[in-house]
Amino acid sequence: MATEAWVSATTTRPAQHNGQTAGAGPTTGGVRAAPPRLPSGRPKTPPLMIALCLLLILGCGAAAGALVLSGEHTIRVVVAARTLPAGTVISGGDLRAGELSGSGVAAIPAGEAGTLIGKTVISAVPAGTLLNARMVAKDPPPAAGSVAVGLALTAGQLPAQQLTPGRQVTIYELPAKDDSASAVGSADVLVDRAEVLSVTAGSGGGGYQVSVVVPEGDAAGVSAAAADGRAALGLLPAGEG
Repeated sequence: MATEAWVSATTTRPAQHNGQTAGAGPTTGGVRAAPPRLPSGRPKTPPLMIALCLLLILGCGAAAGALVLSGEHTIRVVVAARTLPAGTVISGGDLRAGELSGSGVAAIPAGEAGTLIGKTVISAVPAGTLLNARMVAKDPPPAAGSVAVGLALTAGQLPAQQLTPGRQVTIYELPAKDDSASAVGSADVLVDRAEVLSVTAGSGGGGYQVSVVVPEGDAAGVSAAAADGRAALGLLPAGEG
């Protein structure tokens, strides 16, 4: 009986080969057990995580739709009804409504056109231009310490290039016609840099009326030279000033 018990015990022990178990799994009562099975497929995603992902996808889609709608949306804005020279005090007839689509453009909504009434145009604005706050000023030029002077000039006293409001000019005093000692081209500089406010053709097509802003201390000399017909303007390069 002792011998049979020993034999039975040895038959339930897995055979060894080179220090390793020959079978794929342990035995129970002489019968080899099946090896443990690994879980198949990917782990299941919790329902809460799926819901969060759906919300993120829907949110991104809504944001993209908002951007498209913003880019295609049309609004009514204020534009110049006519060309407004620099120094123009804006009235209701100077403005009209226009339509603007897209975004990223500085403009004033048509409903706020009243905020422009009574303000002064800083530089010339062509007809149909979108108006914004940087184009106008509450207090018209000239600034403190400067004076606006009107000059009656002939075509020969103006630069050959078209003179427009907002440009910077040098004001010269030409020599007197009866001053034989003065050589041609020896004009004196009265003002190094002055800003043109407006340019209009004289009545009957004779000459031009030009308004310029000069330092207060130079105003008398410029006016005297203009009255004697000896003032002339030289155009400075665009962007100077």
